[in-house]
Amino acid sequence: LAPILAGIDEPYPYEFKVFVVDDESLNSEAIPGGYLYINSGVLKTDFADLVVSHEIAHVLRRHTTLELQATLIDSVDTVQDLKSLLTMSSKDPEAISERVMVLRSAIMRYSQQQELQADACAVRLAVASGDADVDTRIDGFIEELQSNQSAVSKTVSTHPGYTQRKAHMKSVYNDMTAQ
Repeated sequence: LAPILAGIDEPYPYEFKVFVVDDESLNSEAIPGGYLYINSGVLKTDFADLVVSHEIAHVLRRHTTLELQATLIDSVDTVQDLKSLLTMSSKDPEAISERVMVLRSAIMRYSQQQELQADACAVRLAVASGDADVDTRIDGFIEELQSNQSAVSKTVSTHPGYTQRKAHMKSVYNDMTAQ
């Protein structure tokens, strides 16, 4: 985590914390505020730093927060409903949390664009940390995702296809190393 964070050249208001989930599948998740949940299977790969960087990018770009805000706002039909929602939040903050969680589980998904953005940030952070073998590890990362497709089937529909992700990551890497 420290080498990845050292490659970030802008201030960020989070103290990142990594939690390792005892699960051999290749999956991870970022929660607003800098909480990263990384499956133990990810840590056994040659591309764990790309996965961690990808999740850090979700936090820094506030993807989950923005999706939750949009979902919450989209759940009201009128300005009066919005006012009622805001009034309710000051009287009963748990009611808002419950509403957000219901909405999130029902309709919130990371957009494919956010996934590509997080992939690009992961490549930039890997290059900035001085890793000389990013290009090869992108190949390994995508190949491993493809070979474990059933293990990550829950996220496949919300992520771009493997070919698109690989091409995008390679493009970012080529742009960075051509300079």
